[in-house]
Amino acid sequence: MTTKVTNEIKHVSDLDQQTAASLLQFMLSYADTKHFLGRRISEWVTAAPAMEATVAAANITQEELGHARSLFAMIRDIPDAPSELNTDTDLSRKEFYNPTYLNAPWSSWIELIAAFFLLDSTLTTVISAAEESSLLPLRQRVAKILQEEHFHSVYYRGWLGRIASASPGGRTKLAEALERVWPVAAAWLGPDDDSSLQPLFQAGILQSHMSTIKDKWQQQTNAFLNSHSLKSPEQAIDWSKWNVTRREIADE
Repeated sequence: MTTKVTNEIKHVSDLDQQTAASLLQFMLSYADTKHFLGRRISEWVTAAPAMEATVAAANITQEELGHARSLFAMIRDIPDAPSELNTDTDLSRKEFYNPTYLNAPWSSWIELIAAFFLLDSTLTTVISAAEESSLLPLRQRVAKILQEEHFHSVYYRGWLGRIASASPGGRTKLAEALERVWPVAAAWLGPDDDSSLQPLFQAGILQSHMSTIKDKWQQQTNAFLNSHSLKSPEQAIDWSKWNVTRREIADE
């Protein structure tokens, strides 16, 4: 479902309280996930298996962190935004809202590729729903994000295909890594009845409802995995344990 909006919102200060609160919560999780995705990739800048992979990892790190900081700058004027959300301290906050999976380094290059493929495609599919957002500052940022994410997609898809065809052992490890990360990526999208995003849909800040975004992500992901004869590791998710601020399934 796509919402057509005619009224342009020029600044976050023009949002009503409920919509501003919804945007703040969602964008903190989105930008923090971007930030930690970049941090995890940065740890492989000097450990990638090929020189071109090293250079690309450095560029991707810079872009992911840049996306996060650009979104931090957009939401820092929203009431109740973290006080540290400014250019000097936005990356040294005490509390972040990314999935806890991203708090620990990746154990292997194969896990990096699996996680990057699933999580980055999730975030890109979500932000593409704001390509024609009614919120001008977001729409302007999305154009640049999507431009750079095209390169990221070429990178991780190329590596995933390379690993899948390299050896039976590498293929098995890739399938295992995809199975581990899949619930993290799927949980980030949230349940279909996620009411926390309703104000964003109503205001046209997000142009597609999450059920539509989830369907698009699953179709694209499944199609690519199937093209490499990899099984889609879809798993049932217990939404009763879902944490809306981190967009993850909370531990017991």
